[in-house]
Amino acid sequence: MNITRALIPAALAAALLVSGCSAGGGKDAAGKDCLAAGDASKQVEVKGKVGEDLELTSKTPISADKLQRSVLKEGEGDAVKEGQTIEVAMTMFNATDGKMVTQQPQGALPYQAGTYNSWAEEGLRCAAPGQRIALVGTSKDILGGQAVDGITDKDSLIVVMQFGKIETPLKRAEGTAQKA
Repeated sequence: MNITRALIPAALAAALLVSGCSAGGGKDAAGKDCLAAGDASKQVEVKGKVGEDLELTSKTPISADKLQRSVLKEGEGDAVKEGQTIEVAMTMFNATDGKMVTQQPQGALPYQAGTYNSWAEEGLRCAAPGQRIALVGTSKDILGGQAVDGITDKDSLIVVMQFGKIETPLKRAEGTAQKA
């Protein structure tokens, strides 16, 4: 079944929300190493605003046989922690021809390890406010084998994510109700 370009943004947003670091370095909040950078992710260059008018300025094609993560712009502060919410904007490109596939404007995502597809998890778990990253992987890594118009199994995809502020939700009061 093909997904039309009109449905791609909704499908990708759903993939981020529902599913079963410096260039190659850094650690997440739990102390685990961030996904390593690779030759493909190090080639990614962009200009514009992620999720709105981002343009891929790298030469294409760019190809990766496994998922890679590079930091395009360092952030400030600590990496997102379990139970926190982080603002994320995303733009996806076909790495074969450089065409934009979809983009999502900034929105808040709750971070819970194991909630996201593996590519989204690798993008999010080391995220810090102000950081911009590039993930490069096979279409199977990112789309899970789902057929999308114009993208083949031979294509690699580039996902650029820009992270905003991190918030810790207020905890509810616990215990027995007391009289005022």
